[in-house]
Amino acid sequence: MANQDEIQTNGKIDSDKTQIMIVDDEKNILNLMKLALQNTGHKVAVCSDAESAIEELKKESYDLVITDLMMPKLSGTEFVKKAKEISPETDLVVMTGYPSVETAVKCMKLGAIDYIAKPLDLEYINIIVERSIYKRDLEKRAAERVTEIRVLEETLDSLKYDSLTGLYTRRTFDDMFLRETDRAARYGLELSVLFLDIDDFKVINDTFGHLAGDETLKHVARIIISELRTIDIAVRYGGEEIVVVLPETGKIDAFVVGERIRESVENTKFDYKDQNISLTISGGIASFPIDATDTENLIKNSDIAVYRAKETGKNNIVIFSEHKRRYIRVDFIAGIQVQIVDPNNKIGTLETTSKDLSAGGILFESKYPIYIDTKVQLWIPTGTADEPLVVTGDVVRIEKFSSGKYDIGISFLGVNNAARSELSKCIRKCIEERE
Repeated sequence: MANQDEIQTNGKIDSDKTQIMIVDDEKNILNLMKLALQNTGHKVAVCSDAESAIEELKKESYDLVITDLMMPKLSGTEFVKKAKEISPETDLVVMTGYPSVETAVKCMKLGAIDYIAKPLDLEYINIIVERSIYKRDLEKRAAERVTEIRVLEETLDSLKYDSLTGLYTRRTFDDMFLRETDRAARYGLELSVLFLDIDDFKVINDTFGHLAGDETLKHVARIIISELRTIDIAVRYGGEEIVVVLPETGKIDAFVVGERIRESVENTKFDYKDQNISLTISGGIASFPIDATDTENLIKNSDIAVYRAKETGKNNIVIFSEHKRRYIRVDFIAGIQVQIVDPNNKIGTLETTSKDLSAGGILFESKYPIYIDTKVQLWIPTGTADEPLVVTGDVVRIEKFSSGKYDIGISFLGVNNAARSELSKCIRKCIEERE
């Protein structure tokens, strides 16, 4: 049985003293060790058999247990194993009158930290106890230090990353953005800013609630992160706005990235509480150094491009231009059909060849003049769908050449989201094939 006089009745350990248990079936050994350890300022409990010691460990926490190996009912090695299972943090030291290397190794494997041979050397026992105390103190301080470091890392992360989306915070982004523009200027590199805005985000909040809005932001952020390189920098710029800095990237490549993200957001299913929410994003691109050479104006111009994207029906990516050209234009050589929308049309359906294409219009060659403001219908094989894309538009340009042929420029009218998405896929395909 444990000596209850040495155990606090409230079940708490005196924080100023080391809590030690001695386990031995020899009463004189118990009394000798108890007195010696109490005289050095430790709190000591004694047990005369291993079974009662196990029960005591279930009730009380001890810093150190010193146990005999040779005891009735439960051997010392079995006791060490059970004691470590009950109290893994407790240090164990074993003692016996029959020392051997094999026994010592077995006890160490079971979790003992040291081995004492009888007859006992009290001075050596005190050294072992002090060594255990010192080790535990080091472990405690190390654990506290690890906790401090973890708290510091978590604090730094909270300053560096947005807690909702996992994107960078504005404070971190501003520093990184400035460094990247300085690097681009120093080494003559390109850099592009992709400003993204979730379409109709207020409608999502008003219809499904702000928690749905939060989940929408997290969903879109995950898609954006999955489409970026490790050198790209994405920030939750404000509300539903996300800005991406693309180092060493010109406008054309930035457009491809923007289109990839736009298409992925549009095509990735998003459910909130068993309700499907259709998501699209609009984006604007401004590039260094052609559009601006400082961070403020790069953001400003990419934001202007976003507004132009919103004005033209949302769910598209627009490139900033001082001349207000909203769309990227690519070479597009393909056989198209053109028909003037006029009951008195005498030309009929014109089979001709296009020259270039954008999300806002097309340029094609014609044997006949088609005059400004004439409305036409076009059948355009985009290469991304089985059937030609059918759109209408107004003639906004006509130019005659010495060959007698004409270049006819068309501005599309009333392009819906599906048609705009098809045009964007076609343009992206042309860019990727060119590369």
